[in-house]
Amino acid sequence: GAQANVTLPIQRPLTLVSGAEYHLDLTFGLARATPWAQAGYELCEVQFALPWEAPVVPPRRRETLAILREVKHVSEPRFVADGSELAFDPVFGRVTLWRMAGQDLLTEGPRLQLWRAPIDNERMGSGKAIREGWLKAKLDQLQHRIDNVEIEPLDEHATQFRVEARIAPPTSAIALRCRYVYTLFGSGELTIAVEGTFTGDWPEMLPRIGLELAMPGKFDQVTWFGLGPGENYTDTRRATRVDVHHATVDQLYTPYVYPQENGNRSDVRWLALRNTSGAGLLVLGQPYINFSAHRYTVGDLQHATHTSELWPRPFITLHLDHAQNGIGSGSCGTRLSEAYQLKPKPFAFSVHLRPVVAVAPSLPALARQGSPELRGTLTPSV
Repeated sequence: GAQANVTLPIQRPLTLVSGAEYHLDLTFGLARATPWAQAGYELCEVQFALPWEAPVVPPRRRETLAILREVKHVSEPRFVADGSELAFDPVFGRVTLWRMAGQDLLTEGPRLQLWRAPIDNERMGSGKAIREGWLKAKLDQLQHRIDNVEIEPLDEHATQFRVEARIAPPTSAIALRCRYVYTLFGSGELTIAVEGTFTGDWPEMLPRIGLELAMPGKFDQVTWFGLGPGENYTDTRRATRVDVHHATVDQLYTPYVYPQENGNRSDVRWLALRNTSGAGLLVLGQPYINFSAHRYTVGDLQHATHTSELWPRPFITLHLDHAQNGIGSGSCGTRLSEAYQLKPKPFAFSVHLRPVVAVAPSLPALARQGSPELRGTLTPSV
């Protein structure tokens, strides 16, 4: 029960690495052996972000990128740049093909997703009303209606796709007015900015707000810079720390007895999904995102009642979330705290996606290069 002040011999480096972060990790262990553990056994750990502001990495100038070329195709515009090829469907307002060095990066392009498989704390006890409200509002049946698509070259190094959409359940008065802004660069990179405004009588809180996309199952080697190594949400994160973590997609899954939402990682600065050769996709948060990656869809987790009912898909479902509803303790405790409720309020966020080849430099070095500049583009205004 004693207290003491300790001065640690920590000195600020003379030169801080551009784009880097600095943290202090402290671990506390047993000073002497006990009947239940050896001396040095770790009892707890804590992490502090140090107030050292490293120089910000400036955006890369667009004119230094390769020229972006449009190629003719029967039904949709296709663009080729720096070893990659991307196709965009102007009818459904989404990316339909993204290929790098002959490998498909996507099996299904990004699209806004609000639904997550309900967790135990949303199915029982004081949290039961949450799930019932979501299902009554048909949040698991949201549909996109594309109202307008514009494709505009910004210069010879970048093209922008702007999509206006209405997202709503069938036969419902509630709706989400959504705007996507895709910016494709001559380097083969893609920035996706999203904004949305809710109309009508939505439930008090939402499951999630974020992008959902699918990648081939071979991209199952995951590295991320953010909170980990275990799953964490806005109100369940004290047992995690900021670091560069590694796992396979299968290791990201938390096998709850009753299948449900799981495996989220918060405050992610960047993440990469790669194959065993090192090729894949690097995602930069702007600045932070949540992510999860599973061999199951949201519907698989929603409808299964036992883990034995889950069958791995040949693709990986990747969620890049702006925000998630909290976990709470509704199955056996009080209602989810107001501080962790995700409200249906106007939102705006963006992510940057960059193909990675097998011979690329280290992921931290790639991430610190930042994204190309968006100077002169039309971006979300919310």
